Amino acid sequence: MPLCVESAVLPPDSTYSLYVTAKRYWSDTRPKPHSTPKCTGLTLVLFHATSFHKEMWEPCLEALFALVDKSKGVLIEEAWSIESPNHGESAVLNVETLRQSPFSEQFGVLGYATAAHRFIYSRAEFSHSQRRRLVAIGHSAGGNVSVLVQALAPLIQFRSVIVIEPMAFPGGDQFLEELRGRLLHTVRKRRDRWSSREEARMSLPWHGRFPERRCWHPRIVDLYLALIPARGSDGDRYFTLACTKAQEANMYLDEKGSPIVLEVLDQVSSRIPLHLVLGEVKNFISAEIHATLASPSPNGRKWASVTTVPGVGHLIPQEQPDSLANVLFQLMNQMSATTALYQHKL
Repeated sequence: MPLCVESAVLPPDSTYSLYVTAKRYWSDTRPKPHSTPKCTGLTLVLFHATSFHKEMWEPCLEALFALVDKSKGVLIEEAWSIESPNHGESAVLNVETLRQSPFSEQFGVLGYATAAHRFIYSRAEFSHSQRRRLVAIGHSAGGNVSVLVQALAPLIQFRSVIVIEPMAFPGGDQFLEELRGRLLHTVRKRRDRWSSREEARMSLPWHGRFPERRCWHPRIVDLYLALIPARGSDGDRYFTLACTKAQEANMYLDEKGSPIVLEVLDQVSSRIPLHLVLGEVKNFISAEIHATLASPSPNGRKWASVTTVPGVGHLIPQEQPDSLANVLFQLMNQMSATTALYQHKL
């Protein structure tokens, strides 16, 4: 279903030198949500994976809002997709700053979480977080971010967190190093410059020459290509990835992201219901790592629910946005039915 969309940009200031961008979505069957604590439905706050951008959530959100519009039990006021400053539209705005230290050498999930926290705290729509029903949703590295924002000060009170295929590896340092090596190898050999968006479509892995990899949802492919920025002058115009290969590599070189997110999971699961969503196909993270992550930890980590999406691997939002929307809808039904069971411990 069509959604109403509004863009937002938080500019740099004397304390933070990067732009942070986001998009706000709500159903076209409802009036625009008010920037007050009067909203009674859920407010979703979404975080994307490395090498993608905030618009990647749109196919899933369209399907989710369609389900909600037919439902009498779940109400979503709005959804906000917040972009990492080194990805998408944000990376275009920050292109010069990202070439400078410290951002040129390092920018991991904590950097994304810090930017997202700053954006949330700056907006009037979130200023009544104690009375708003905020739900954080993140995929892959964005899953880590959805957890890390729970630990940043000042505290923003979320009612629940839904973590989709997070980059978290309990007891899996060796696997993490192997995965990091594979990802860096892929980034370094990837082509990142084309004469047109159509040339990019023809050369990237989802094209028909690679049927075994042609599994992204068509809307995801179109969104990905539409947001490849143009560079250069008229005489030397070309198209390139908004998230540069150097910045994508910085995300993979982040050594603190996985250990920190596991620590925060242990700390916050007693006060916030955490939901884990995994793909059935173990094409990115091993079944052993997933089994360990899904199990309660001696340090206190526990999940309110663990859901496996059949027939898909790590890239659930990109490959099966409709299936993910169904999972999110069911989880939100559970939240609506069990809200009274969970109280924040401040």
